[in-house]
Amino acid sequence: MQSLTKAGFAHSVVQAVTDLDGKISSTRIEEAVRGGNVEAAAAMLGQDYSVPGLIVHGFGRGGKLLGFPTANLQPDPGYLLPARGVYAGFVQTDSGIHEAMISVGVNPTFTGTGQTVEAFLFDFDSDLYGQRVRFYFSRRLRPEKRFDGSEALKSQLVKDEAQSRQVLDGHDPDPDGVYATAESRQGSLPGPGA
Repeated sequence: MQSLTKAGFAHSVVQAVTDLDGKISSTRIEEAVRGGNVEAAAAMLGQDYSVPGLIVHGFGRGGKLLGFPTANLQPDPGYLLPARGVYAGFVQTDSGIHEAMISVGVNPTFTGTGQTVEAFLFDFDSDLYGQRVRFYFSRRLRPEKRFDGSEALKSQLVKDEAQSRQVLDGHDPDPDGVYATAESRQGSLPGPGA
């Protein structure tokens, strides 16, 4: 510290931030996200955990086969994905923040696919391909599961949507406006590193 002061850098000591479980640290936040406990991560971060990226083409099953068209995220490098499963959350696009249900996993009902991160945006009907977005994870609804065919999966997705809408009612993913500034809510989403 003395060498920094001599070099002209100011410094100050900051007390550790704690909660009932102890010191809040990046390790604790990472463990919560990896375990799918995005609510605990949000409590430590002060906002929902989020992952930015680019919307890319997926397998095309969501809308055509299941009736739930999804936006497929190619996450920016270096971002940790939550545990596999279905989440209630939000997607921030150029047009604003939209309620959504988000799936993280390998789509076990349909064999031969790699890891995907995809969201069904509620009451939304616009083309997002090539757009930079941010997925906010508010609550994990259930772990990833293999279903006996597309009809069983579709039936579960209807339930997931209803539960997501209930969970998200009145919820703000970014209460301090760290990512969702007034400008981004009106159409200028921050790019990488924002």
